[in-house]
Amino acid sequence: MFEYAIGVINVLEKNIFDYNDQRRMINSPDRENAFKVLFDTDLAESSIKEKDIEEILEKDLISLREFILKTVKEEKIELFWFLFLKYDALNLKIALKGRFSEKEYTNSYFKHSIVDFSEIKKKLEDNKNLINNQYVNFMVEKSKELLEAKENFEIEEIVDMVYLKTKLKIAEKIGSLPLEIIKLEIDIANLKNLIKNKDKFVEGGNLSQDNLINLLDIDVSVSI
Repeated sequence: MFEYAIGVINVLEKNIFDYNDQRRMINSPDRENAFKVLFDTDLAESSIKEKDIEEILEKDLISLREFILKTVKEEKIELFWFLFLKYDALNLKIALKGRFSEKEYTNSYFKHSIVDFSEIKKKLEDNKNLINNQYVNFMVEKSKELLEAKENFEIEEIVDMVYLKTKLKIAEKIGSLPLEIIKLEIDIANLKNLIKNKDKFVEGGNLSQDNLINLLDIDVSVSI
């Protein structure tokens, strides 16, 4: 079912914005010359209409979102959720910071998430509101629960941990490569936390808590 998508990707990847393009932009003598680099990439069309790099990248991600959603359709919708859940996690961080702080954090959010930012805000305001996606709904509920329990966590840490657990749930439905990817992500996150002497551990990676404790000789007591 992915023959068409593979064909489109093979064409697009020849002009994709890559590491070499990044280096060219960084080494450009000024903003004007840096911007010209985009005209040699798949961002050329957007660059003609926009002059703000953030707007260009956002429109490119929205376009990618629609392409993937159209390609996977309902039969493989979990793959779309797996790829874009991170933007809902980022939106959740923004919404939580706005809820638990007097500062205004909700003026800017990611429009290429699975669900609209407004759904996350409504869920935080009233837990009875159900988000139109079971995984995003779980992620918001669990993060809110941990925060309101006044655990010794920061918003960033809570959402990152719950995000990994949620993404693991999606990957378990898909299997194959996505499951391998999220297990590796969990291992890396756990390793980073242990190196930083933080007592946060997410179950479900390739390496158990005991494996990492023995490797790094660090005491850990908290997991989710």
